Parts: sequence; structure tokens; C-alpha cells
Amino acid sequence: MRLPNLATLGALLLLACGTTPARDGPGEITHKPPPDDPFRHRPQPDDGMEIEGQQGTLDDEEVSRVIEEQMAGFRNCFRHTAGTFVAGNVLLQFVVAPTGRVQTVWIAESDLGSWPVEDCLLQAARFLEFPRPSGGGPARFAFPFSWNERASRLSSPIGVEWGYEALRGKRVLFDACRERNRFKGAFHLTVYIGRKGQVLSAGFHADHPAGDFAACAVTALNDVPFPNPGGRIVKYQTLMEDLPDEP
Repeated sequence: MRLPNLATLGALLLLACGTTPARDGPGEITHKPPPDDPFRHRPQPDDGMEIEGQQGTLDDEEVSRVIEEQMAGFRNCFRHTAGTFVAGNVLLQFVVAPTGRVQTVWIAESDLGSWPVEDCLLQAARFLEFPRPSGGGPARFAFPFSWNERASRLSSPIGVEWGYEALRGKRVLFDACRERNRFKGAFHLTVYIGRKGQVLSAGFHADHPAGDFAACAVTALNDVPFPNPGGRIVKYQTLMEDLPDEP
């Protein structure tokens, strides 16, 4: 069975609750829970949508029920944010084994910019246990969270060229993380930067599991001399594979 791609899976889940996926930050939705409710985009049990996997399937009612049962644990993860300026979306990608246990989960997309939160969501998700997927094989699906939409105005998005030279000059740090953790491929960083170029918070996502590489890459950002944005907080996002090998 051919797998739907990640973008399609994320879009299906978001459309299931009456909204469209947001690429540039949290978007408007048709139902309005409290402002800091990270579960505002959860799939609804009565949509009748089936989430298709590699060989097995889980429907949205089964997924919603299991995640609803652990809602308090997921909500607690958002206490790890570095400040009220942290806001954005996180998309967890799951592969559920035929036994119903989580085989693999990773941060497939995120513009939150807070690795402590993202990692906490991963740790909580690893212990979920779903019904056995129908079809006898593993099921694959994506599940989105959204946090603190109103606070997005507390930081200013800034273009990728703004931090280009700073990251290029410190690429050796990320190469060392790659070698140490045997990570290959592209990855994305979201960084909040304050006065004097200080990194206030940072997050990570990739299109495949990253293991300990994610924490290593985020920690390396503390040694990057970003430009001084003045008296504001800027939100900087970049795809690291775009950096050239030569200065």
C-alpha cells in the first residue's frame, strides 16, 4: 500500500477539525478553546475519517480517544516554554506497531521554537498504547498541537538571510553533532533571539527521527553569534541543508 506523504497526512488531520494547515504560524480555526489550549487542532471523534498507514489503519476516533486519555500529560509539556513569547504548532508523526504500541514518533514539523517542549511531547507520546491497527501491519499518522497563538505578536519573524553568516561560520558545530549522532539529511531550526544576539529558546524538526542529534543541534545554537536584533525578540527559522560547504 502506498503511503500518503507527510504534508497530506497533516492536512487531513487539520481539515478534519474544520481548519486549514498553517505554514507561517498558528492560523484561525472554527472552534475557539481557551487561548493556551494545545489541543485545539485534535481530530474529532465523529468525523469518520480513517488514517491510513503502511499496512494497517487506525481511525480518528481511536487516535482521539487514546490521546484524550493522556491530555494532562501533553498539556504539562507546555510548562517548559522559555517565556510568553513562545508560540506555534507542533506536528508529531507516529508509526504504531501491529501490537498497538508506538514503534516510532518524531517531530515532523514545528515552528514552536522550544526543544524542551517538543522533547517532552515525544517522551509522552512514546508511552501511548493504541488499539491494534486493522490490516495486521503498522499504522502511520500525524497529530498536531498548537500553543499560545495570541503570543505570536510578541516576536517578529525575520528572513533567513538575517542569520545566514552567523550559522555558516559555526557550521562545524552542527557537523560535529551529525558525526557524533550519525544523523544524515536536512533539518530545520526555529530560534528566538533577543538583545545582543542571545538565544532565548530554540526548537527542531526533521522529516525523519533524529534521536539525540536534535538536542545536540539545539545546544550548539548557544555558541552561534547571532546579530543583535535591538530591543525586540526575533523568530528565526532556517533549513540547515541550505548552507554551502565553502565560506
